[in-house]
Amino acid sequence: MQSSFISYFRDPRDKGALTYFSIESAGENLTEGIFINELTGECYPLMNGIPVFFKDAFPPEWISKHYAGVNEFKGKFPEARIQSSNADLKWSFSSEWEAHQEKEMETTWGFTVQSRFEQFLLEVETSENEIQSKTILDAGCGNGMLTEYFSTKGMVSFGIDFSNSVFTAEAKRKSKNVCFLRGDLQQPPFGENFFDFIVSNGVIHHTRNTEHTFHELAATVKNEGKFFIWLYERKGSVLWGIKRRIFDWLRIFVSRTPAAFQKAVVLVFTKTIFFIYSLSGKKHDYETLHVDMFDSLTPRWRHYHTPEEVSRWYFENGFGAVRLTHWDNRYGFGVYASKTPITKPPGEKWVVK
Repeated sequence: MQSSFISYFRDPRDKGALTYFSIESAGENLTEGIFINELTGECYPLMNGIPVFFKDAFPPEWISKHYAGVNEFKGKFPEARIQSSNADLKWSFSSEWEAHQEKEMETTWGFTVQSRFEQFLLEVETSENEIQSKTILDAGCGNGMLTEYFSTKGMVSFGIDFSNSVFTAEAKRKSKNVCFLRGDLQQPPFGENFFDFIVSNGVIHHTRNTEHTFHELAATVKNEGKFFIWLYERKGSVLWGIKRRIFDWLRIFVSRTPAAFQKAVVLVFTKTIFFIYSLSGKKHDYETLHVDMFDSLTPRWRHYHTPEEVSRWYFENGFGAVRLTHWDNRYGFGVYASKTPITKPPGEKWVVK
């Protein structure tokens, strides 16, 4: 992580300011350190260049490895709480992106990073000239390819993901204008009115509560900033609904099994479906199908929504007219809006029904 990003982060719990203590660095590139909220003593590690904004996220081996630096930090901040949690921070998408990276795939969901960027410009009705020097959050950045590509187009780019895929993205990072971090979209480590753009492709419906996650992210969008999301569609044909329900039943079981078992199940389904496709004459890329099966079978949560209810979320968070995309896509729909500040008359109250 470049040192220029230090001041941008906030404590994800109370949005308090964070102070950074460096343990290891290489010039402006920070590799190991600790963020602390001096008012609460809450601490978050920087590991291998990645800020990790989970509670008690210090692995025992990391503390042991940086014993001298941690002791120096504690001497300066005696109120600091550096702890390891027993909570399992593994995430099903870690396996998905590991599979993507192991196969060295140059596409994501079958699209090149250039085509995904061009699609982004179309989705939010903007141009390369208009995004210069703007800040963007790739909320659920996965492999980080698009996140870094944004930075090559003149943007200050942030990529956040719950999975450990961000560590690989950071290891491959070349741009100084991109920052990868590990955190929870339900508690984003940023203050209000920070981003010019947020893009979240097929991610927040995999959190515990899609609407709550939307509200948390929406608060970080600047006035006149744009927020784009792509979600699974609740509607669809009868046949599609049956297929979706079968996979949902399977996912409830598979998502609660050990990672090794999940990988085995995904592999069996990939080979079976690819064989069926081959018999029917339908062409499909095997590697892309394999990654798709992780998405279908391993997430703990998978919610479905309609454009109508999502439009209400935008309205409640101060956004203007909603634009819909992918309306005819049986899988889901894209939607975006710009935050439009409206001044209400003194003494009046707005009630959203």
